Amino acid sequence: MLDKQTKLVLKKIGSMVSGEEYIIIKLSELKSALPFQCDNEGLAASIKFLQKEQMVAVKYSDIENVCLTVLPAGRIYLEEQEAAVKKQIQKVKKGLLSGLGVFFAAMLGTIVGQAIIKLFELIF
Repeated sequence: MLDKQTKLVLKKIGSMVSGEEYIIIKLSELKSALPFQCDNEGLAASIKFLQKEQMVAVKYSDIENVCLTVLPAGRIYLEEQEAAVKKQIQKVKKGLLSGLGVFFAAMLGTIVGQAIIKLFELIF
């Protein structure tokens, strides 16, 4: 299981790397693309953890650059996370639509009930 920072690093690297090609990424560029502040050491730790988990392969790295690719396990993890998010969104949509359906059914029932009462008042 990846923490939030490492997950976002993998997601950003996955969007930068297409296929299984190796790409050189400047750490400063990667840091600026992330939605949170981190230093080179934190970023390097995240990349090393991803390498240890066999989600990325690193050819070389120095203080400013890293040459890496996303391995199939990393791609699968990203796809699973995307599917989980889509499933959660679908679940929320279904809940909202169900709630709205119940609300409108109750409103319609109230209106019909009031109309029947008025009809009986007029008749009797």
